[in-house]
Amino acid sequence: MLRRLSALFLACLLLLPAAGRKRVAVVLSGGGAKGMAHIGALKVIESAGLPVDIVVGTSMGALIGGLYSIGYTPWQLDSMVRCQDWNVLLSDRPDRRVQSIDARERSARYLVSVPLRKRLKESVLGGMIRGDNLAELFSTLLPGYNDSISFDSLPTRFACVAADIRTSREVVFRSGHLYTAMRASMAIPGVFTPVRLDSMLLVDGGLRNNFPVDVARAMGADVVIGVTVQDAVPKSPEELVTLPEILNQAVNVATRVKYDENVAQTDVLIRVPVDGYGSASFNPTDIDSLIARGERAAIARTDSLLALRRRAGLDTCGTGPARRHVDPISPEEKIHVTRVVFADIKKDDARMARRKCGLRDSSDISLAQIEQARTLLRTASIYTNVSFRLVPDSGGYVLRYQAEEHYEKTVNVGAWFDADEIATLLVGGRLHFDTRVPTLFEASVRLARRYGGRVSLTAEPTPMRRISLSYDYLHNELNANRNGRRMFNTSYDSHRLGLEISDAWFRNVRYAVGARFEYFHFKDFLSESAAYTLDGRDPYFINYYARFDYDSFDRDYYPTRGGHAELGLTAYTDNFINFRSETPAVAVHGSVEVAIPLNSRLTLVPAVTGRALLGEVLPFFYSNTFGYPTGGRYLDQQQAFCGLYATELAERYFGTIRLRLQQRIGRRHYVSVAGSYGMSSNELIKIFNSRQLAGIGLTYGYDSFIGPLEASLGYFNKSNKVALYINLGIPF
Repeated sequence: MLRRLSALFLACLLLLPAAGRKRVAVVLSGGGAKGMAHIGALKVIESAGLPVDIVVGTSMGALIGGLYSIGYTPWQLDSMVRCQDWNVLLSDRPDRRVQSIDARERSARYLVSVPLRKRLKESVLGGMIRGDNLAELFSTLLPGYNDSISFDSLPTRFACVAADIRTSREVVFRSGHLYTAMRASMAIPGVFTPVRLDSMLLVDGGLRNNFPVDVARAMGADVVIGVTVQDAVPKSPEELVTLPEILNQAVNVATRVKYDENVAQTDVLIRVPVDGYGSASFNPTDIDSLIARGERAAIARTDSLLALRRRAGLDTCGTGPARRHVDPISPEEKIHVTRVVFADIKKDDARMARRKCGLRDSSDISLAQIEQARTLLRTASIYTNVSFRLVPDSGGYVLRYQAEEHYEKTVNVGAWFDADEIATLLVGGRLHFDTRVPTLFEASVRLARRYGGRVSLTAEPTPMRRISLSYDYLHNELNANRNGRRMFNTSYDSHRLGLEISDAWFRNVRYAVGARFEYFHFKDFLSESAAYTLDGRDPYFINYYARFDYDSFDRDYYPTRGGHAELGLTAYTDNFINFRSETPAVAVHGSVEVAIPLNSRLTLVPAVTGRALLGEVLPFFYSNTFGYPTGGRYLDQQQAFCGLYATELAERYFGTIRLRLQQRIGRRHYVSVAGSYGMSSNELIKIFNSRQLAGIGLTYGYDSFIGPLEASLGYFNKSNKVALYINLGIPF
């Protein structure tokens, strides 16, 4: 009993400041990206020798303050925020580098994915971002702080503020799950989904108390250093133009009385000028500038900080025990895990994650293994919002995975614009069924001049292995050239019924085998050459194929590292065995593309592609074609070719070499020069002496949030003219 009392007494002493000195609190205001300035101010406060006993924050101030409270230094926070991809972090889209190939293709195809939950209004109006990626990041940044705790027990006492929109009440977090408290404090209405806790519906604390000095005083602070990035009131009409600016100002006006009262209670106020920056200024240049502004604003108050140091009794009494620092866990660093727990996750999937990622009870497990299992469950199976927590346990940690929602239902929207079709809209939906074998139903409609649709039903007997039955319809309009001269133009409807078995070897590799029935109904066919004619019948085919894909590009567009490869074989028949009473026609195709970074802004992207048609009789509909910057533009077998913005016909054997040099200018602007050289022949041994093809293109691109906006000038040697091509988005 005596030992327990002694230990309790010692713990209380450690929580108290050095005898005779006053308690120092730092209060950090909300402000979205502008709150990055808090990091620069904290650097100066620490350099001035001011110990921080209490830290209180709202919104971004809660995130910075929460991490600071568990021991991260301002310099660690500086490095941390600079290395994040904030476009990914402030979304629910998994980082492309950890997605499966199927998930990457789906993510590139759709601009917006809205999850449909049981409450439809919550899905549409509650906020677009659940915070999946933030949860993943904080699971690794808060080791040992994933359980429900008192925030007074942290190395630096901490509190943050949220608002309960059910009761209009201010909610002060001083205990609970640390991440949940920070997440609630920054839940901007309409952007982030609210946090449901007990009977409360919690949103951004800035709606009630954006500069919570009063909370710090209630926690026993004797002196308060306040850092604020809140905009000044009033503003001129010229400064209030956009909707976010107007809404932000409305909140500032509504909370102004409380804000002014808290400013009056502040001993040293560090007001950071943030003119020209907004709540969404998360690009690297703005982050760097905001941190520097926070540092300069604090330096300007150095005399006041030093005077406060003397007033707090630090020169005579000392600062007390040194603040404990924490280092983030590196991906390869191992921690001892006593138990691995999977909550709301099927036993078969849990066994798969254990086996593939090497998760065993009472073993040392690296953070990379932990994240690999989470990614596997999130991208390859039937779960959404998969999170993990490391809960302290005797001799190590309990690793707990949690899937908050099963059988995700989503509505997806994609868009694409170019000089040919003007506008194309893709609307789709996904629905998981809670069956013995997880089953996924997908449907999409393409609205454009070339309209169509697709429905598919996919069973997933084991994670990453899929059996799919699909039907595709497309109304296509095709103009085909040879050496720049029109050969024929046609419009037709194609119907495709397919059965496919595919498997993905985790993230970067996928293979598939399948069979398809294809039927073409031609509406018009106008030929300029007797070599291209139809026999009057609508053709149909039964085809078999095998395909291998590899993709490790770091980005969907403008990649800077990684590679992409395809290898495939297709057999064409019209009676399951033969084609026109001969052996089946066979197509073999392959491509390799690699991104080689020459420096931080310049990337070289070489590529090699080829396709060969084998057989006595060949189906005209699967002839080799090429043209446009990306493959598959009008026909599945169409290969990309620089400088050519039309569909060109090629012979049986066709291959190209492409080379692109892309230069990033600023943050989102790109200029690239690309060239293609191709060879086409009906005889393989004569391919070097037959039709020689060349194209070159000069492109300016802007990497917008809906995809690349590009304007290109191209030259193709067979048409002997320069063409202009404009596109926006990623084609589908």
